[in-house]
Amino acid sequence: MACALSGGSLWILPGDADSGGEHDASQVKLSALKGCFRLSADNTNRGCRSLLCACRFSLAPGLPKRLKLVVLELGETLGSDQGIRSRKRHGSARVTHEQAVETQPGGGSCDLGPPSAVREVAWFGDSVLLRTDARFAQFSLSTELGREVFATTTPASALASGGGGPGWESREGGEGRQGLVPLPGGQSCLLVAGDLGMTVSGEGEPTGSVVQFPAEPEAVHASCDPYLLAVFAKSVYVYDSRKGPRDSHSQTLNLPIFLSPNKPGRVVVESMMGSGGSSSSVLVVVAHGTDLFFLARTGLEDQCREALRQGRHEECLAIAETSSREEERVELEQNSRAEAGIALLHQGRTREALGYLRGCDGFGAEQILPLFPKYCARWLHRVRRRRFWSMSPPLGELVVEEGVGAEEGAKRLVAEFLRDRRTERGEGEGEGESRDGVDTLLCHLWLDCGEAKALEALCGEAGNEVCVEAVEGRMREAGRIHALALLRENTGNLLGACELWCGLADGKRTEVELREGSFLSGLAGGEEERQRKLVGEVARAVAAAGKGSACALSCLPWLMRRDPQAALGLLREAGYGAGEAVELLGELGPDHPERWRYLDFAVAERGSVDPAHHTDLALALAALWGSLPEIDRGSAKGAEVRARLLEFLEGSDYYNTGAALKCLSRHPSLSLETVAVCRKRGDHAESLRILTFVLKDNERAVAYCEDLGTQEGYLLLLDMLLNPPEGPALYAEAVRLLSSTGASLNPLRVLEALSDAMPMPLAYETLARMLRERQHRKRAQQVLKGLARANEVSVAHRRVARLSEHVEMTEDRACRVCNVRIGTKVFGLYPNGVLVCYRCMMRRGEDAKHVCPVTGRDFQEEI
Repeated sequence: MACALSGGSLWILPGDADSGGEHDASQVKLSALKGCFRLSADNTNRGCRSLLCACRFSLAPGLPKRLKLVVLELGETLGSDQGIRSRKRHGSARVTHEQAVETQPGGGSCDLGPPSAVREVAWFGDSVLLRTDARFAQFSLSTELGREVFATTTPASALASGGGGPGWESREGGEGRQGLVPLPGGQSCLLVAGDLGMTVSGEGEPTGSVVQFPAEPEAVHASCDPYLLAVFAKSVYVYDSRKGPRDSHSQTLNLPIFLSPNKPGRVVVESMMGSGGSSSSVLVVVAHGTDLFFLARTGLEDQCREALRQGRHEECLAIAETSSREEERVELEQNSRAEAGIALLHQGRTREALGYLRGCDGFGAEQILPLFPKYCARWLHRVRRRRFWSMSPPLGELVVEEGVGAEEGAKRLVAEFLRDRRTERGEGEGEGESRDGVDTLLCHLWLDCGEAKALEALCGEAGNEVCVEAVEGRMREAGRIHALALLRENTGNLLGACELWCGLADGKRTEVELREGSFLSGLAGGEEERQRKLVGEVARAVAAAGKGSACALSCLPWLMRRDPQAALGLLREAGYGAGEAVELLGELGPDHPERWRYLDFAVAERGSVDPAHHTDLALALAALWGSLPEIDRGSAKGAEVRARLLEFLEGSDYYNTGAALKCLSRHPSLSLETVAVCRKRGDHAESLRILTFVLKDNERAVAYCEDLGTQEGYLLLLDMLLNPPEGPALYAEAVRLLSSTGASLNPLRVLEALSDAMPMPLAYETLARMLRERQHRKRAQQVLKGLARANEVSVAHRRVARLSEHVEMTEDRACRVCNVRIGTKVFGLYPNGVLVCYRCMMRRGEDAKHVCPVTGRDFQEEI
């Protein structure tokens, strides 16, 4: 049922547009509707047939007019035509409620001014919202009380709204712009004042939602849920009510003519249902004077396409976001971003284009290849173009804006885009057959931009698929040797990578250094740090190549010359044998200071028993010690070398002692080492001579004799002390030696060793102690001999006593265990006199026969 207010009269058209039967517009003639100027349906219950009419009336002619609210209940009847009953439907109405509103203060209402100032009403059940030229107010039908919602400093004249529902709002009375816009759902209303729209509840309470318009709208329409249409002089703005005020604007529709605010009449916006009967077939009619515009609610894809054609890319994305279906929203957003990015690439706006393409998962990195046909010619036939909506032609060579450095800047942006795309792709994912093309293009772009750090990161990344043949020439020309070596390493060409690094270290190749970014740039340690880093790269590659590889066989000798300790670590980690390690010693030379470490590795860690290896190790350590300056022999390195030499000479049994002595003779300071070799040869006299007269360390000499464990060493040392090669006899030292160990020496041999010229008082105490000890030992032996003889006699006596014992058996003698007469049976007799038969004696086995079965006494333990 539709209603209209025309010429101060209410007209009703019964039925629906799609219902059958005939319809006649009926004029409602009710005295209560006199002066009606505004209509409003109940926004809280759109299905009911009730209508609120705002009327201006006076109690008598000449009296001031007052405001009255009349509630009508609408219906329909079957009429007749010239007395003939027909099926034509006619509208009818009856008054259900009538109430006067005090618009002046003091009457229970707020100051709304004269009734002529009321421009607009909106009905929400018991609450009625009113708008005047200067304020918004709320009136309660049940309490008949009103209050001001808020006042506006910019008066806004009333304009009938199309937002109250089709057919229910008046199209007459008062020119101006709209102020009250009931929103879908029937629980809120938009109050428009100037360029600001504030949402309030049906009772006039603010909800906190605000819409900021670019200017004061000519009209606002809210029946196209969830969209809000604001009509301006040149365009129609579409807002999405589901979003916040900052991002709710989703579309702009340009009008073909200018809606001049000076043109008489107001702008009317109305919705009408199209033939489809669905929400997508709603038509919005904008009328102003003699101009009439129809706005169709088209599909989101069509809206996006139109926005893209006009270059409004952000608006296109905003339209895509309005879709309520997740799958559709994602598809629209992806296609919109792709088409926007491709269009901007054609215009040379690279930064903006890539900004859109970053958010498009369907636009893979391989789609960029056609921009660089010079670098990607071999892969272009493999690129499967994604068409999306096919709104733009295929991509061609990169278009660059004019300006200094513009081309390099565009390439840098593309390179960063490709780098990010490579980071996002997972294991096994990516560009399919064009993955190597993407990586190669990225390598070319980093070379063009001079980004050494990014280039080295790409080449050193595990799993990159850069085509080495396509970029090797350019990388050599650009001086990016380290990056090329990393690329070779990742493609499995470890030998080729090591050749490049060795060339850089030897000065045969040149790396263009930058102040920052590259591998060899900005090193605080200078050339030494540069060499260290290059050697580290070679060592890493050799370790990765493994034992016996071509890379190891070729680069280990070089590495031994550059960093012997690093090479030794590789030998240790790779499990090289003693022979393989010794074969590499030719690279070091006989006088190299680190030669001994390889020999020590072969001997100590790999367990070589080759006499040549042991001899070479001894000679290398001795030679290294001799080559050290005097000041360095007390350093940590000197102490390490000497300690290892002494330990080796004492522990090894495979080196040539003659060669070792010959070498040690050239280094007199290695006396302890000479002692160790002499002991290996059995030349104890020479060892004791060095300890006593060269080192003058008698305590060490005595300890040497104790280690021998024989009297010969002591006697030899005693003879040396009493008959030194030079100078007087060392009687005090000889007496001290005899005092410490004389008790274990043969006194006769000691007396023979003593010199006739030795003063007896010096040897008296020692000789007396030795004689007393000898006498004590003799007597102790005699005592032990007597005790042993007595014990032997005692045992023999007990044996005879046992053997003399006899057992008398009678026919009545029985076993103590089973009580069976023994008779002629075999029996056993225990030392405690218990007599048992043989069966009872052996009942618990052979091992227990010595245990008495009656008393449990174990005679074997007693023995």
